[in-house]
Amino acid sequence: MRVCHLIKTTALKSDGRLQKWIKSLKVKGYHSDILILQDNNSDSYEEGPYNSAVNKIALQSRRLFKQRKGYFFKVPEYAIKTFFFLRKQKNTDVFVFHDVQQYLNLFIATIFFRNKQIIWDLHELPHNVMFRHSLFRSFLKYLLKNVDVVIYTNQERRDYIIDKLNVQEKAYTILNNFPDLDYINKNKTPLPTELKSLRPDLPYIIWLGAATAGRNFDTFLKTYDTVLSSRFNLVILGRIDSEFRLILNKYIDVKYCYNAFIPQQKMINYIDNAYFSVVLYNCQNPNNLYCEPNRLYQLITRHIPCVVGHNPTMSNIINKTGGAVVLSDDGSEVQYLSQSINELLTSLNDFKTRLETNSIIEKLNWDDQFDNDVAPLVRGHFKSKLKVDTI
Repeated sequence: MRVCHLIKTTALKSDGRLQKWIKSLKVKGYHSDILILQDNNSDSYEEGPYNSAVNKIALQSRRLFKQRKGYFFKVPEYAIKTFFFLRKQKNTDVFVFHDVQQYLNLFIATIFFRNKQIIWDLHELPHNVMFRHSLFRSFLKYLLKNVDVVIYTNQERRDYIIDKLNVQEKAYTILNNFPDLDYINKNKTPLPTELKSLRPDLPYIIWLGAATAGRNFDTFLKTYDTVLSSRFNLVILGRIDSEFRLILNKYIDVKYCYNAFIPQQKMINYIDNAYFSVVLYNCQNPNNLYCEPNRLYQLITRHIPCVVGHNPTMSNIINKTGGAVVLSDDGSEVQYLSQSINELLTSLNDFKTRLETNSIIEKLNWDDQFDNDVAPLVRGHFKSKLKVDTI
């Protein structure tokens, strides 16, 4: 069986969720074709992970308009190119649309490709504008009701959508962005050579993902600057917003800090040797409030204690695993963050022990969830184990 994935993303190598999809389908004997629009806007073909076929497309309108501009031209061009690509997929059984920026493509698919199974892997919440106006709400409800399967990244996000739209899907399931079993079961990895250049004999705090205000990095940086920098090095694996670059460059110059973009398969080396981490999502918008904290999953499944914001999904996970201190806010206040880090450090070994001995940790894996909740919904097993709710 062949599955075609459609996605707009930064880059395939940095999209861990899509890579896990391809791997899981390959294990089940399904071949994956990928139509991808990347940030670099290149047009090419190559062999991807697990013998997948990667078709990269470029938009002419992207060359005419800056980022976040010219959507009136970009969206139709993307839809037209996608339509003609899908028309050629005669031997493909399933189309999987992988992000929220597929509204028009999904609409077209529900009209012209009803002989295919259409799955919407809804990575994030739909844009806020989709809930504000009746026309957009009706359009979103149409999509959710007419695709064959909707896959949500966590229960909290589905609850939010159902509460807003009062919609009933044909079928749905939850697929959290957990690490896979290969990641969870891997032996402890050695300290990366690059980190040996930091101040010797000092442990490091690891910050996974982008250092942005949307993730309350400003609060964390103030805390590091005032109370942590003399005791800990800092490792940031992701891009740094320009507003933080000046102060972090100073730390990088004196070997307090290391920053790089690391491919998903190599991040485990940096995680395994961290002392602790901080995971924050600013709660000013629903998508962040109901975040799907893959960073947190990557950390606690490798037994790294954390301080996290009080976002519902993170709080629920920590209540089950006991591997972190949950803040009384989302991480916006330096005072609360400093107090919680001190609480974590005071009982760090206790938190590590809970993570190492809690049997729930090993259940937070992608493979079992995919096999039990997603695979039965993919065409070929489509009539079994449908998870359908009544509003």
